[in-house]
Amino acid sequence: MTEGRPGGRSVAVAEGDDAPINEGQNEPAVKAADAPNSRRRPRVSEATPRERRELDPGTCCPDCGGDLRVVGEDVSELLDMIAAQMKVIQIARIKKSCHRCERMVQEPAPSRPIPGSMAGPNLLAHILVSKFEDHLPLYRQHEIFARMGADIPESTLVGWCGRAMKTLAPLVERIEADIMASDLLHADDTPIRVLDRSKRDKGLGKGVKQGRIWAYVRDQRPWAGASPPGAVYRFAPDWKQGACAKAPGPDVRHSAGRRL
Repeated sequence: MTEGRPGGRSVAVAEGDDAPINEGQNEPAVKAADAPNSRRRPRVSEATPRERRELDPGTCCPDCGGDLRVVGEDVSELLDMIAAQMKVIQIARIKKSCHRCERMVQEPAPSRPIPGSMAGPNLLAHILVSKFEDHLPLYRQHEIFARMGADIPESTLVGWCGRAMKTLAPLVERIEADIMASDLLHADDTPIRVLDRSKRDKGLGKGVKQGRIWAYVRDQRPWAGASPPGAVYRFAPDWKQGACAKAPGPDVRHSAGRRL
């Protein structure tokens, strides 16, 4: 298995390399873009939390027993990761009754992103980002969650994604309206495979047809524009119906589809 970039090292070759690793902790200035690839120190954002661990030799000299004073320190960094874990939040709504009038008092149940569902907002956000941003299919997420102690059926994950998108619809519409009102948009389409149950029911192949995703991008950063960058994606069942999307406006219709 090789890294998916030109000049990437093979994982198998790296596994058999016993030489000390030098990740360029004292590396010079950044090389030109056309310079050959070389191992460099990972770049970590300054916003990443830092945890300081001090290794103190004590207060007494190990040779003569004299008092030690601080003259400096050597600091190195170790990049680590806090593994994700599932957590069940038990919401206990205490019931109380009045001694005088016997009235029952209880706090109302808190709202949930998906009414009646067990999924919390953080879990739903993780599922959506993993699927649509990291391209991690739901069946693989099912396997990952199973290793973490939660057996979530794939059908349940599909339902959560659909209902979560419905919950986020007002936010999506606001973002879409803002972007589509821009004076300049970049537009392009990409063919995708879409499930077509009608073809499968008729015995025509695997029930797959070709659809298209139209992307509208606003990016004013090259000329220091004031509007933030953003993108809108619309599905069209074929190129002809999607061609009208080249001229964005209220007449562009939304189509629903299920991507493979």
